[in-house]
Amino acid sequence: MDSNSLMTPPEPGFFESWEAVQQHVQTHGTTQGYAVVTGKGTDKKNGKLNLICDRSGQYENHGGVPEDQKLRKRSSRKCGCEFKVVARRWPEGEWELKIKHGTHIKVNILYSPHR
Repeated sequence: MDSNSLMTPPEPGFFESWEAVQQHVQTHGTTQGYAVVTGKGTDKKNGKLNLICDRSGQYENHGGVPEDQKLRKRSSRKCGCEFKVVARRWPEGEWELKIKHGTHIKVNILYSPHR
């Protein structure tokens, strides 16, 4: 069994607050072996919450020094995962959770909250 088979997205649904949405996704992710963070474009005040995998994106070398010439060999957890869930606030005040991209890129190390 590969690690992707364990990484299922959370159940979509309706919640009373953005905090409840975030807690639901974080709790589910921890049990499935992944973590989520708040993504770009989040505007909770205006009813928009984007949650993405903590391994989304790619490593960027901002220093301009080639990796093979660096004295300290750094690493990154980023692997390009596209997992994304979004929540929107309805006029009645409820938040609806939807899955935008529910699959994770296979990684060798599962999420551990104690790292």
